[in-house]
Amino acid sequence: MRAEEEHTLSKDDSTDQEPPLALESIEVILHNLGAPAEKTVEMAAQLDKRARQLAKLKSQPYHQAMAHLLNLMKQGWAAKEKGIQ
Repeated sequence: MRAEEEHTLSKDDSTDQEPPLALESIEVILHNLGAPAEKTVEMAAQLDKRARQLAKLKSQPYHQAMAHLLNLMKQGWAAKEKGIQ
């Protein structure tokens, strides 16, 4: 993930005045993280839905929840590349 994308996603804005990410933006981020191109549309929709649920459940900003989920995916793909399962 590029530094500016990571900064945007991890910015701690407790008021969360920014609108949720567009699905197309999530798709691009997923593609840049190494997600299979044929699955980015479905994965983006699932991540958006889960980020909204997580934000509501934990009373945290959407962008913070999305950053957390994307970081988990990034770690999972990094482990998979290293052969760790």
